Amino acid sequence: MGLLEYQAKGLLASAGIAVPAGRVATTVTEAVAAAQQVGLPVAVKAQVPTGGRGKAGGIALARSVSEVEAAAQRILRLSIGGFPVQALLIERAWAGEISDATRQLEWYAAVTLDRHEQSLVALFSTAGGVDVEVVSRQTPWRMLRLPVAATGSWWPFQGRELVARAKIETCWTQPLNRLFAAMVNLAYREDALLVEINPLFPAPSGELWALDAKIERDEAAFFRHDQPPGAVTPPLDWTTLAREVSRLPEAQVAAVLENRARQAGLAYVRLTGDIGIIGNGAGLVMATVDAVQRLGGRPADFLDVGGGARRERVQDALQLVAADPQVRVILVNVLGGITRADEVAAGILAATGTLAERGRRLPLVVRLAGNRSEEGRALLSRSVTGAGGPIHVASSLTQAVQLAIETA
Repeated sequence: MGLLEYQAKGLLASAGIAVPAGRVATTVTEAVAAAQQVGLPVAVKAQVPTGGRGKAGGIALARSVSEVEAAAQRILRLSIGGFPVQALLIERAWAGEISDATRQLEWYAAVTLDRHEQSLVALFSTAGGVDVEVVSRQTPWRMLRLPVAATGSWWPFQGRELVARAKIETCWTQPLNRLFAAMVNLAYREDALLVEINPLFPAPSGELWALDAKIERDEAAFFRHDQPPGAVTPPLDWTTLAREVSRLPEAQVAAVLENRARQAGLAYVRLTGDIGIIGNGAGLVMATVDAVQRLGGRPADFLDVGGGARRERVQDALQLVAADPQVRVILVNVLGGITRADEVAAGILAATGTLAERGRRLPLVVRLAGNRSEEGRALLSRSVTGAGGPIHVASSLTQAVQLAIETA
């Protein structure tokens, strides 16, 4: 999972790496207030999970309040790489404070996973900036590369080697050693596949400043961070989750919902449509997603409650999907085996009762087959509404999908 710039810089700062003062804003008014807090001049930077922001006009230097207001209005209307800009980082600018000579000093530093070597590697170049990919491709000798020990240690001689190979002043040996030691520790601590600083600014004072940053975390290792050994996962509360999601930029909604699903032990991936999909077993859920797409619908998610799911798990699943503002109807497709269909029905009724009390108006389409499916359908038939909307009980997957598409 790739973090937004302000999130990545928060982690860098926690590791002792210098980052400019900054504030996050989602409106023009908030941007102006943030600029006044940080101090002019400021950089107004779009927060989207993709690169190329500068070339797309997503970064602007503002020297006055009026320039901040104009830049924020313009950037918040942009869409970069298919992501609408819904948040800004208002950050203390360096471009207006350094001389023309030092302004050209844009270094590059990264710690990343080399799958071929099966270890982390450190990358460093004195030719950073927006065209670092071109530099790496056309002049690969300018991108220095050092292996990181399997113990996660960064050794002093490695800093000396970087300075010698990059042909820079030896006064940067200790700052580079401190920087890479912190980046390596951060990569191990966060299970990061990439910790990148570009540009890295060597200040005349001898400090190394991270002016932009990118961190990608390994999703397979989230369980170590979100649910430490012995931790008790709190029950999923729809009101709290829905309130949190409603305040987020669209680019961050998937990360929050997927993170909460992991905490609840649910296999969940957010998609881009409006039909929420819940099933038991990855194969059945994938077949349901395919059926929705084949008949012209747009799946909003993939959610597998797993085998043997009890009513509490089904209730959590339904509330999680209902917290997604893009969902207009939920399709539940369950084949009873070790999972009892009547338990699924009980979980559906419990969740829809809670959602109806809290004002979430959402129809459901349910298809139950297999173990205790008749009992499950009987339970659902006694309820004419769920989550403020009707519950449609379908006899086949095709009928369920067609009903879901029509309802959406």
